[in-house]
Amino acid sequence: MNGQEDACTVLVADDDPDLLSLLLRRLTKAGYDVITATDGEQALRRAEESTLSAAVLDMMMPKMTGIEVALRMSGTASTKDVPVVLISAGFQADEGELPRGVAYRLRKPFGAQALPALLDSILTSN
Repeated sequence: MNGQEDACTVLVADDDPDLLSLLLRRLTKAGYDVITATDGEQALRRAEESTLSAAVLDMMMPKMTGIEVALRMSGTASTKDVPVVLISAGFQADEGELPRGVAYRLRKPFGAQALPALLDSILTSN
């Protein structure tokens, strides 16, 4: 969040508690306000209840996948403009088009600064 005065709020949703904790620490250290969720339904609910700058969604979560959450967010007035980063270990190098509602994808595992750097780039270009 280099150069931004107000903290941006990012939703991070992943069903792996260790990864969720790690991402929370990394993004908080980078200056972001972070809201977390452990499944897709909780992620969608938190997205609808908050004013988000971005959302980071695990592709495979219980109750609703990250893709399903992104689709629902893209069809809702309050969340349709929120950039969504989809994270997964299952991405292939030649994955092709992004699903509707997803602005970016990031393959797990990723380096310590990859997600904060991507979010900085996304949020300073919007």
